[in-house]
Parts: sequence; C-alpha cells; structure tokens
Amino acid sequence: MIDTSTVEQLFTVTVSHNLWPKARLHTQWPGRGRVGDPTFDAFFASQVQFLADHPISEAQSVKAYTALLDRIGKAHLITHSKLVAMPSSSAISDLL
Repeated sequence: MIDTSTVEQLFTVTVSHNLWPKARLHTQWPGRGRVGDPTFDAFFASQVQFLADHPISEAQSVKAYTALLDRIGKAHLITHSKLVAMPSSSAISDLL
C-alpha cells in the first residue's frame, strides 16, 4: 500500500518535491494536496492495493462503491486501471 507522503510526492503536490523536470508545472490539484485536505483525503482513501483474487477484489470494491455512492448519491461509474470490470453485486445496482 502506498503511504500519504508518496501520494503527495507523486500525485498531489509534486511541485513541492521536484522529483522530475516538469514537476514544477503540476499545480492544478484542487485544495492543498496534503493530508487533512478533504480532496486529498478522499483521493487517498481510493488508493487500494491490487488483489489478484477476483472474488475478494470484487467484494472489497462493492464495499467501496457502496460507501462512495452513499456519500454522493446516484452516479455513472467509469473505472480505470485496476478495476475495469463492473461488480456483479445487486447491492449497488440501484445507485448506478
């Protein structure tokens, strides 16, 4: 699992760490981009370890989707990278 410091360095406040030549140009992250900022905290909560075991991964994804949709309401779901398959659970189908 990636820690908060690494997320700040690689994603949210790269301008402060200057790890690559154009890091100084990465200034569009909403909020402060640091722990305690609501946008950072929500992004960090979405960062999960990859699980090769599909049933376990799906079960954990359903929990995460349910928590997100309970917070924001009905939504269209567009996935990227680690989770490209829609969970088959009916637990969230009425929210999508």
